[in-house]
Amino acid sequence: MDVQIMEKAYDMIKQNVLYRKTPMIPLDKTIDLPIYVGLYLKLENMQYTGSFKIRGAINQIANMDKDNFKKKLVTISTGNYGKALATISKELKLDSLIIMPNNASDESVQIIKELRSNVELVDKNLLQKTLDDHVKNDNICGYEIFQQCPDIDIVIASCGGGQFLAGISSAIKHKKPNCKIYGVEPYGGDIGLVKNMWISTALVQYYPFKH
Repeated sequence: MDVQIMEKAYDMIKQNVLYRKTPMIPLDKTIDLPIYVGLYLKLENMQYTGSFKIRGAINQIANMDKDNFKKKLVTISTGNYGKALATISKELKLDSLIIMPNNASDESVQIIKELRSNVELVDKNLLQKTLDDHVKNDNICGYEIFQQCPDIDIVIASCGGGQFLAGISSAIKHKKPNCKIYGVEPYGGDIGLVKNMWISTALVQYYPFKH
């Protein structure tokens, strides 16, 4: 990933009113840890739409040809990215369609509809995973983590579809190759996603999380 592209995207995104530079809060004073360990949480749940997905959505819309604003924006999402695109579409008064798998949560579907985006439910087996663009945008969060905590040694991040983990890994590994990246996923999650071509075993380690 070209670091200049990443920095340019970050400079642009942070000017958007829908973006929030989320804090990293220290937890080493509340958890019994060795004195040499500093533990921080990156609170992406404080983003306007409740997840990091707003970062990528802002960047993608900002880089679109303005002539495309006359057309309908279409994306595939299980929830969080759909909420982000629907939010921006509403802000800019754009027409949007969110294609979602038929097992998406009712809550996510309802929120997106309330944001005035159209929703089309599709058989989940017909949807193909296209992660390339998401990875290019999701590394911005990793870049910001490094800015806020340059001495970081270990990053633990949710795995999900894999794009967020791959994105922050590409950014942090670029800045600090020796930093360890751990992906976590609830038991029952799709372990196959971790084998996505963007995530090599040399880059991340995977541990299912049991509630």
